Amino acid sequence: MRRSRGAVSAIIGGLIVLAILFTTIVPLVILLQNSYAIFLHESNSRKIFDTDRASESLSVDLIVTSFGLGKSLKLLLVNDGPITINAVRVWIIDTNNQAVLPCSGGGSSTSYISLANTVIRPGENKTIDEVNNCLTSPAFYNKIIQFLVVSERGRIFSSERINITSLLSEFVYPYTLTVSIINMKKGKDYTVEVEPLGEGDANPRTFTHKATASNENVTVAVGVTAGRYKVTLLEKGVPPEDLSGNNPQIIIVPDTTAVIFNLKRVEYSPTPLEVVISAPKKVFVTQGEEEAFDVRIYVQLPKEALEPVEINYIDYGSGIELSGLPSGQTDYVCDPYGSFTIYPGQREIAMSCTISVKGGDPGQKQLILAVKQGAIKGSGVYSGLTYSSTEDYQEITIIVRKK
Repeated sequence: MRRSRGAVSAIIGGLIVLAILFTTIVPLVILLQNSYAIFLHESNSRKIFDTDRASESLSVDLIVTSFGLGKSLKLLLVNDGPITINAVRVWIIDTNNQAVLPCSGGGSSTSYISLANTVIRPGENKTIDEVNNCLTSPAFYNKIIQFLVVSERGRIFSSERINITSLLSEFVYPYTLTVSIINMKKGKDYTVEVEPLGEGDANPRTFTHKATASNENVTVAVGVTAGRYKVTLLEKGVPPEDLSGNNPQIIIVPDTTAVIFNLKRVEYSPTPLEVVISAPKKVFVTQGEEEAFDVRIYVQLPKEALEPVEINYIDYGSGIELSGLPSGQTDYVCDPYGSFTIYPGQREIAMSCTISVKGGDPGQKQLILAVKQGAIKGSGVYSGLTYSSTEDYQEITIIVRKK
């Protein structure tokens, strides 16, 4: 009786173990298999997507057509790749400022042109007419723009750059107003605003110029009709302080057709060139033997200089002097780097030298390497003035050891 009960208990225990196995372990194995299958599917889908994305090739061309005095613009999209491309939107970029120019193409509030059903099969082409609606917006005047077409897979294809002013209606203004800015400062942005005070019209009404050099001059022609105008000069959004004459100027066309803004002239003055010597602090020499080491000599133009300088003279002979050791124990050979242009705040290598030292009496001595004043000279790129280097020297400790 006891044996039968033990057998029943063993059977029940085995059934419990089998139940645990089938209710936990087996479902867990099935879950892991399904998860791995899903992972393989998603990984394969991503590889296929990346391959398709890399295979996309779309040519974005500009088509300009004329009608009377006006012009229109279209984009021609040509699929020259092996797979179908779905173009979803077009962005328009101001290439000078790298800023997005807002244009929805259809009157909506988005800053891009949304494309619907623009599916282009391999070898097909489609035109985008909506871009022409942007040409009448003042935000596009006097801009050099570029079109960026985005595909559904996220690829971006760009067109060539185009000056949008050349596409505007060619209205012939009866008068030309010339606006001149004299003696601009290097790196400053100058904006001229031509505002009609009445029935007059002007094109362009605003233009901006960035000076690339001090005392630079610029003259811009503005098409105007007869009328009264206010012409204002701004430097970074505010009227310049160093301006002689009125600002703004009120004029009447055709009585006045020229406006001059005369800024204070920047007087060039040469800034001393700085010499920087790069040499080892200590050199070990064995008595009776010779040791050679390299030295580099740099020239630096202070950042307060008003113009770049073209280095055109390097005295690598008499401009270098060695002292501190007995005669015959030192010698040098220098190799100049030729002519080059250096900009304010920039440092460039002027020459490299190899100095030889012979070991005399044991001990420690000081070798003085000097670059004489005027050893390096240059000419101002804008003024033609002569820039000359200052004197500089470096002490090098020579340690002579017994043989």
